[in-house]
Amino acid sequence: MKSLNSFIVLLFCFISTFAQVESAGKAMYVMKGISLENHIDFDSIPKTNLYGVATAENLQGEITIFNGKILHSSIENDEIKTQILAITKSPFAAYTKVDQWISTEVDVNISSLSEFEKVIATTAENLNLDLNTAFAFKVEAEISDLKFHIIQKDLTQKSHSHQTHKDSKHIFERQNQNSVLLGFYSQNHQGVFTHKGSFIHVHYIDKNQEETGHLDDIEQKGKIKIYFQKL
Repeated sequence: MKSLNSFIVLLFCFISTFAQVESAGKAMYVMKGISLENHIDFDSIPKTNLYGVATAENLQGEITIFNGKILHSSIENDEIKTQILAITKSPFAAYTKVDQWISTEVDVNISSLSEFEKVIATTAENLNLDLNTAFAFKVEAEISDLKFHIIQKDLTQKSHSHQTHKDSKHIFERQNQNSVLLGFYSQNHQGVFTHKGSFIHVHYIDKNQEETGHLDDIEQKGKIKIYFQKL
């Protein structure tokens, strides 16, 4: 009976932990070329209600996991190629299981990613969410203007640096695009899964899931629907 009770406690702890935002590797280490080795294999992660953002193995594209579906966008002949993967490995990722979303609609007038971050924080706070706890969020809207990148490292380059990382980014811009933005908010993970000076890491997905990438900038005026992970 004692061993059974111990098992139940361990199982409860696992389920509770997995409901929180998890990370593997560090964004800062990838960007600086300190560590490009894989730190997670999503083959071992349950896919039910799974959401995540990641850099593809060997920096060959961007990964967005949306409700268990692994979307991979890479560059082929200067064009975006997107496929759905059964499994994937990554040197860096942030992910979580979302069993329930809390949704709200807000009217915004934003012209930068930093202003978008403030909207996320203010709206979450208005819903009594704890800003000291990392959480996932998603936005559904027709976005006026957005910029995103897909990283595609030249595999002939054996070394990697911050400059090489910047040079490996393929930049794209979309206007009036029906989009989903999947993001992770944290005030305590700069360099881990958010960039220095930022509390959010966001990926863009077009409505038809034909492309995805890391959101770099955004302009939006009007109503947007925001969903927050209920922890």
